[in-house]
Amino acid sequence: GHPFNEKTSRPPYKGISNVDYAANFKDFLTRRPEKKPFCFWLGTKEPHRGYGKNNWKLDGRDLAKVQVPAYYPDNQTIRGDLADYAIEVEWYDRHIGLALQHLEQSNLLDNTVIIATSDHGMPFPRAKANLYEYGIHMPLAVAWPAKVPAGQDTDELVSLIDVTRTIFDAAGVEPRQAEQLSGHSLLPSIAQDAKEVQSPREFVFSGRERHS
Repeated sequence: GHPFNEKTSRPPYKGISNVDYAANFKDFLTRRPEKKPFCFWLGTKEPHRGYGKNNWKLDGRDLAKVQVPAYYPDNQTIRGDLADYAIEVEWYDRHIGLALQHLEQSNLLDNTVIIATSDHGMPFPRAKANLYEYGIHMPLAVAWPAKVPAGQDTDELVSLIDVTRTIFDAAGVEPRQAEQLSGHSLLPSIAQDAKEVQSPREFVFSGRERHS
């Protein structure tokens, strides 16, 4: 199995993993070598199908508040599925928040780069595994309190291939065979001491493959 994956908790609803992601991250922080750089991948199952059907009822959700994309039928079944999805998004968000608290309690938050993203769009028709907006528009949040001012928002076109370059840049490491590494570091556009802002992209590429 994966390291630092032993701690579990009772999930609130069916469909949510019993792995306590934040507790495992705290375990890692207490056992890591002090004063040495570290890297931790906090990967969650949520939000991922299958969801516990009608978890929204157990959670007391109001389906009238659900925003339905225009290309779906607007009915209670669709609204319920979207609400069940939202519950799992919030479960992921909760563990990210707890992980940040653990970093803060360990006096590591200021000088830790945190990158939160996903590997595809939401798992719904016309979204995941398709090249429409909801399939390729993914969340991406970057925090580095010591060097990146908070509260920034950008509509620049970026790609997950930029994440690797950003990590190398933050660590001050030049990758081997750098010419073969695609992507742009995001730091020149968001860091407090950025000396120049790179020209924004005019386009990015996405492809549909056999997974669909």
